[in-house]
Amino acid sequence: LIFSTNAQTIVTTQTANRVAIVEEFTGTNCPACPGGHTTLDGILTANTDRVFGVGYSPTNSSLTGPYNGGLDLTNPFSNVFYTNPYYGNGDGRAMPTAHINRTKYSGSRKSGTSTWASRVAGIIALSSPVNVGLSSTYNASTDMVDVTVEMYFTSTVTDAAYVTVLLTESDIVTTQSGATGNYTHKHVMRANLQTGQWGDALTGTTNQGDLVTMTFSYDNSTTNYVIDNSDIMAFVSTGTDDASEILSGFQVHANGGSGSVSGIEDLAMNQGNLTIFPNPTNNELNILLSENMNDAELSIYSITGDVLHTETINGTSGSLLTYNTTQ
Repeated sequence: LIFSTNAQTIVTTQTANRVAIVEEFTGTNCPACPGGHTTLDGILTANTDRVFGVGYSPTNSSLTGPYNGGLDLTNPFSNVFYTNPYYGNGDGRAMPTAHINRTKYSGSRKSGTSTWASRVAGIIALSSPVNVGLSSTYNASTDMVDVTVEMYFTSTVTDAAYVTVLLTESDIVTTQSGATGNYTHKHVMRANLQTGQWGDALTGTTNQGDLVTMTFSYDNSTTNYVIDNSDIMAFVSTGTDDASEILSGFQVHANGGSGSVSGIEDLAMNQGNLTIFPNPTNNELNILLSENMNDAELSIYSITGDVLHTETINGTSGSLLTYNTTQ
């Protein structure tokens, strides 16, 4: 344990909540898909470093293009996820839809756009048994992307664990059904850096206190993706085939990105005159005043934007205010 902790250089060893991974099924021939993109963008913007999205355009769909002479954004890697019963336990296939951490809801992984925000909120409120951190470097002379993934286990995971590493590209301009003129596509799945469809088996043990480090590379010389517009996403899952479910993950820029999921202690938000922690929370919210406050208006919102509590604060420096946010 002491060795593992000292060896860690990226990932936090604090207890952390899960990160939500939204695997969006989308296509350039799908007229409703721009609405799904807008929904996902709103969720990502509201949950920076807590939620990450990847756009899958499987080749086993008539909705995935290319549309009207545009670019081909398909990738066969996602075909198995868009195949029943894994996709939705026999539910009819449709776009835009998504898997949220590959979690089953009433027996089905299929999630329509109206459920994304609430299901994401449920995922990131859960404690995670593993924290994920990663770094990515790009060598322009060799056109190689090199990735290091660190996974620190804050509790023991007894199921077989796997890591998936994806390269996604944004700011791809091409035609899109349902949009006027050319359309800008984001977080398009371009390549998988691991060899296994369900991820590569972890090279170390997954007991509490263990650190597992794995490295991956991608040769961009034949695909010529715009690395400055690309990200690297890594996530840890358990099981394969129908048992596959994502525990947590993280994402960084492909060219020089590095970071980790935030531990609960890291989530305190300092506003200068007050500190809010933990944030987000699904239990108690603490507010520590750093200066005297008179008639300051306080509003507490849920992750979906609903007002949970509003009051006027009057307190002295050093006062600790605690609120129960359980709904």
